[in-house]
Amino acid sequence: MTPATQKGDLHRSIAQTHRRLRLLVSFGSLLLLLLLLRIGWMQTIHTAHFTALSTENHLRQIPLPPSRGLIFDRHGTLLADNSVAYSLSLIPSQVDDLDATISKLRELANIHDREVQRFQQRGQGSKFETTPLKIDLSEETIARVAVQLHQLPSVYLEAYAARRYTYGESMAHVLGHLASISKRDRERIDLYRYRGIQRIGRAGIEHQYESLLLGIPGLQQAEVNAQGRSLMVHDRKVPTPGSNLVLTLDADLQRVASDAMAGLVGAVVALEPSTGDILALVSAPSFDPDVFGHSIDPDDYQNLIRDAKNPLLNRAIQGQYAPGSTIKPFIALAGLESGHAIPDKQFFATPQFKIPNYRRPFRDWKDEGHGWVTVSSSITQSCDVYFYSLAYRMGIEALEPFLAQFGLGQTQQLDLPGERPGLLPNETWKQKMYGQPWYPGETVIMGIGQGYLLLTPLQLATATAALATRGIRMKPRLLRAYGQDGEIIENPPEELGRVTLSNPAWWDLVTNAMVDVVHAPNGTAWRSGLDAAYRIAGKTGTAQVISYGEKRPDSEDLPEHLRDHSLFIAFAPAEAPKIALAVIVEHGGHGSTMAAPIARQVLDAYLLRPL
Repeated sequence: MTPATQKGDLHRSIAQTHRRLRLLVSFGSLLLLLLLLRIGWMQTIHTAHFTALSTENHLRQIPLPPSRGLIFDRHGTLLADNSVAYSLSLIPSQVDDLDATISKLRELANIHDREVQRFQQRGQGSKFETTPLKIDLSEETIARVAVQLHQLPSVYLEAYAARRYTYGESMAHVLGHLASISKRDRERIDLYRYRGIQRIGRAGIEHQYESLLLGIPGLQQAEVNAQGRSLMVHDRKVPTPGSNLVLTLDADLQRVASDAMAGLVGAVVALEPSTGDILALVSAPSFDPDVFGHSIDPDDYQNLIRDAKNPLLNRAIQGQYAPGSTIKPFIALAGLESGHAIPDKQFFATPQFKIPNYRRPFRDWKDEGHGWVTVSSSITQSCDVYFYSLAYRMGIEALEPFLAQFGLGQTQQLDLPGERPGLLPNETWKQKMYGQPWYPGETVIMGIGQGYLLLTPLQLATATAALATRGIRMKPRLLRAYGQDGEIIENPPEELGRVTLSNPAWWDLVTNAMVDVVHAPNGTAWRSGLDAAYRIAGKTGTAQVISYGEKRPDSEDLPEHLRDHSLFIAFAPAEAPKIALAVIVEHGGHGSTMAAPIARQVLDAYLLRPL
């Protein structure tokens, strides 16, 4: 190759290299331009998005639960308040290995399977909101967890307001209790209002007035470190506390009634006739509501469920009993109004009553019979045969609608959940229920409060209050007022209806007969009226648990669970009633033996205490 050729090849190679360099520079400039355009686009278009992501990396929104409203009795006595407790909580979405973290916490805090299941049922929740794994931590557990928190990102010890009931078991069925928010709860509640809140009203007043007691949660924005621990609060919206409730209850009277029922099974309901205010509502046996206020041990809960005496049942509004002879004042009024009972007409009460063409007789509780009685003395002496005859002559078609006017067999619209209606039977009901006609014998035994007739203690108490007011039926209520910071909203009394008699004097006739029940020597509860400083209008009742044959056995000869129930209704003072009540003691025998003395204790406590 000649020198000239070599020189030409060199120039061509240099030219190609220059062209490649120019192409590379052009391509690099284009890439740089595209990169700058991308950066500019991201800065201008997605500034807000990336700012938010950056903020999320170091700011956390923390819900601030409100203080639950307090509950007071009619005199301002505190019944339910809040105390500080601590929970072990996590932000599940920010825990790298949730199973491993829970496993470690199990050892640290003695966490049960049921608590883990409850935690899992709550789901992941908000990216920033904690979910409780265990609540009501002991001081020992708090200390043990606290020293390990630096190794547990997104795990927190959090303070919360736990419920405390100052009157314990005596108020349990009225106030109710709180429980953990369940999956079913989360499907129906406004989750926004329950941010940071771990418990919800599950029974009683706590459930009935949950929306008032709850309050509105607040929110604070806090700067956090890499482990999620708060360093500084940037913004804070304070929570709004729940409304305080003022109940109609008299705490001292509630305790007297509860103590009187100690060791027994049954209920006491006392109310103010003129307003319907519930003064005392006791169901026995009861339970400790503070156990539910935190996290009840599964074994303790199962023991409550399996208890044969069913302490969780609110017998005052859910127990349905044959009223026995406590129904007789109402039957007497029905007879007077229908014309089948004449005030001064004498009736000879033999030991038994017979329906024509019916083989089995209906026996009186008094083996020798009562002899000559009137409608008034038949109430005082609780003469069964008189009321057998009266009910038979009236018939169910006249008896049932009259009793319905007193609210019997109906819910009383009390502001407590779970009230049962009882049963006021008639021909239509029996045909629908059993496909059978109504028989005269069923009307006969209804005349003494037996048979299909079932009433709650609340119904008996409100019907007795209607006797005291001469037919004015007031709606029973527990909430008297509510509010916060001095803004109190009254809950006024409400009338449900009136029982009107064609002759108002019949109210006096029945009331005077009930006074004789307690104060006359031949009255069935005369021992309970001894030395009373006021006059009581009352009526005993004994309700059979099983049907007897030809001869009624002595109560002592029967096993306890087969003995009769003991009942008593009353209002006092008879001339100007301030209180009406109903008492039932399951398997307590005759009404004068168990129920009437308890009623006397309650009446004395309310009417004789210093002003």
